[in-house]
Amino acid sequence: MKKLFIILSATILTMSFASAQNGKACDPGKEANYKSLSNPNSAGGYGAVITKGNALAVPDVEKQMKAKNVTELKNVKITGKVNGVCKMKGCWMEIADGKGGSTRVRFKNYEFFVPRDCENQTVYAQGIARFDTTSVAMLKHYAEDAGKTRKEIAAITQPEVSLTFEAEGVLFDKK
Repeated sequence: MKKLFIILSATILTMSFASAQNGKACDPGKEANYKSLSNPNSAGGYGAVITKGNALAVPDVEKQMKAKNVTELKNVKITGKVNGVCKMKGCWMEIADGKGGSTRVRFKNYEFFVPRDCENQTVYAQGIARFDTTSVAMLKHYAEDAGKTRKEIAAITQPEVSLTFEAEGVLFDKK
């Protein structure tokens, strides 16, 4: 009976871990084609072709959402400095929020990536802004992707509620 309980527990944990991985930032199912996903579009950006016009700074989007008392704002354009990017393949980036933190930007349906060397560039991103909770497991995964040390990763012990962004397209200022 004890042996059966251990096997059953291990199976449940494995299935839970596997289903949690489906929401992973670096989707292993797309691994084979990630290089083609970081090719620029016809305007020199990534994903859907967008323009720079009417972009708001991250703090302005956050203020707008709080004023409207909404947790999601669709079809919004943000701009800011990139202060972090997935070093594995460019499947997410962080934009400085003007308060010493950052807003994580992921890409709609995992359809495109950005250059892994885009830090410190000004970016424009169009899509959906959301207040969301990021789990400890996902925060640790992001830290690993960003090249953080084991000690820094181990220090992550609490989920994070923050503004996140799902971009359908991004455009960088020329270097």
